[in-house]
Amino acid sequence: MNSLMVPVPEAALGRFIKKSQELQISVPTLLEQVSHNLDSLLPGGEQESQQVTMQVSAVPATAPTPASVPQRRVRIRQSPVLAEAIDRAKQLSSGDEFSLFKLYEHDWDRLPSPRVFGRVFRNVLERQGVAKYVGNDKDVGMAKYRRL
Repeated sequence: MNSLMVPVPEAALGRFIKKSQELQISVPTLLEQVSHNLDSLLPGGEQESQQVTMQVSAVPATAPTPASVPQRRVRIRQSPVLAEAIDRAKQLSSGDEFSLFKLYEHDWDRLPSPRVFGRVFRNVLERQGVAKYVGNDKDVGMAKYRRL
């Protein structure tokens, strides 16, 4: 029997872990079920799946504890990039509308994990009373804020 190592992005790994917890099964069992479901959709796929076993090396032996999950958010809250983003928002005039992307148009690749960064950015902006969320910016498909 052959083995196949599959690189799994961190975001996908998190979804696998969450789904396995919802179904109360292990991640490898979940992957086997997904593989079986895919095999049933493809003609001849079941024969090939018996010859190949999938192993996911990035999956931890146990699911992450709730205390370990927000570590990325903690690191972002303490990052100088977040402080700089808040300062950029504070420099805008009262009533101006902006998005995180517009603040970082030329430096977007500097942001650590833009989705998580955006969530933390929104929480900090609203807690400090710098700006208020007003909807989505249709130009870039991201949250839009109004400077208070």
